[in-house]
Amino acid sequence: MMIAASEPIRTMALGRLRCLLRQRVTSGRAVQGEFELENLSSATIEIPVDIHPLQYLNLRVRNSAGETVSQGWYGDQFSPGSSPSTVRLLPGERFTQEVSLLATVPAAFRKPGDYTVEACYDTPEFHMVSEPLTLTIT
Repeated sequence: MMIAASEPIRTMALGRLRCLLRQRVTSGRAVQGEFELENLSSATIEIPVDIHPLQYLNLRVRNSAGETVSQGWYGDQFSPGSSPSTVRLLPGERFTQEVSLLATVPAAFRKPGDYTVEACYDTPEFHMVSEPLTLTIT
């Protein structure tokens, strides 16, 4: 399986935070990417987390026909931690985490073709959606 991305980086800004999704080039078969939050404001932003900083993340994947092929919520894969914590982003600071771009797509739907992936990050205070990242699986 070969993977190609049409754009290395896509972003969408929403006021104080920017949500970004990019593909990582890897030698393995897994489709790896990076999810990033960037603080665009002049103030510190705090995001309370009960489980993991990616508990609020979902990856919405559509095939070339525009049909949603992802199922479930990306953040559901994490187990609760020992205690709640807070992600603190100083002005200009970024939080970046590696993600599997097709983790929410069942194996039966992972067929050759073009896919678009959007990162949706929903917290009690913020709702962000990245611009779509286009992948081609051959």
